[in-house]
Amino acid sequence: MRNPYDKYHHQQQDFVKYLKTFQRPQNYEEVYSVVKDKVSGLYRNESEPIWEIFKDKEIKTFVEVGRNLGGSLFFFTCLFKDLQEVLSIDIANYPLTDNALMDYFKRFEIKYNFVECDSITFKTNRMWDFAFIDGGHTGPIVKRDIEIWKDRCKYIGFHDYADKGRKNKHKKVFEDVVQEIKSAWDENGWKQIGKRGRSEIIFETGNLEVK
Repeated sequence: MRNPYDKYHHQQQDFVKYLKTFQRPQNYEEVYSVVKDKVSGLYRNESEPIWEIFKDKEIKTFVEVGRNLGGSLFFFTCLFKDLQEVLSIDIANYPLTDNALMDYFKRFEIKYNFVECDSITFKTNRMWDFAFIDGGHTGPIVKRDIEIWKDRCKYIGFHDYADKGRKNKHKKVFEDVVQEIKSAWDENGWKQIGKRGRSEIIFETGNLEVK
């Protein structure tokens, strides 16, 4: 079966080549020049607001649901200067970029765990500083992801969250996802923080410890 990411072969190769230099960019423009849109999945008007939200916050433990080519994981690794541990959950693995990322984390003494599973089957009983939900983009999947992480993180964020009137260039509006996030926002008393970008939103959950 053809890898759906083969069309980004050159971007992957360039990304892996950069990772092998073991450089850790210190500002947004440097990071964005490495991952850009296709490798990270984050457009500038999504990643720049995230950078502004977290550039002065202490994030030591980070979870990403939905890794794909790993560009967004690298982005957050550079953003979180105090990062000590990463958990990455994806339904598949991507050996070329995954292996390069694991070597990168070893170099910077960041503990990592890449789990290959359906995100809605994952279980955890510990607290994480920030969980970024970017896996299956359907209402039932996002609802289950929320159930797993809502009491297990201090900050929670969602990618590919789009509202009416804010369609992206592919004209995707995930109506059922929007509703699940809005319901959880209201029910859990989350506080939206920072500026929302094109298709992502970040909340402060109010959790200080595992419930």
